[in-house]
Amino acid sequence: MKNPSSVIGLCLILAGSFSIGYNMDRYELAVVEPIHNEKEAQTVSELAELSVMVAYCESKIRNVGNLASSAYGIFQFIDSTWDNRCEGDKDNVEDNIRCGVKLLNLGEYHHWDSSINCWR
Repeated sequence: MKNPSSVIGLCLILAGSFSIGYNMDRYELAVVEPIHNEKEAQTVSELAELSVMVAYCESKIRNVGNLASSAYGIFQFIDSTWDNRCEGDKDNVEDNIRCGVKLLNLGEYHHWDSSINCWR
């Protein structure tokens, strides 16, 4: 795997409808699929910002493991959460991001209670 700081345009899949690219070198977000109205734009923007904040607080946006638990990846999923709520490979960056964004979009913030003071 490439060094995360050199990964450009990593896609965050939002609710299966929108993609947002994250430029990790510049810490910028950019919508890479069309937005159809102002309400959608606001929702996507807020979800993208929240996703990046949670990922930063959990892992500094790195695909790493936690020595004290089974948590792994950019969103630091533990095995039981991954097995019950996510698809794909927890160690795969795109699968990890896809699940993190999906759960945040569903309002399942409790998965990141341990870092809530950082991202709220």
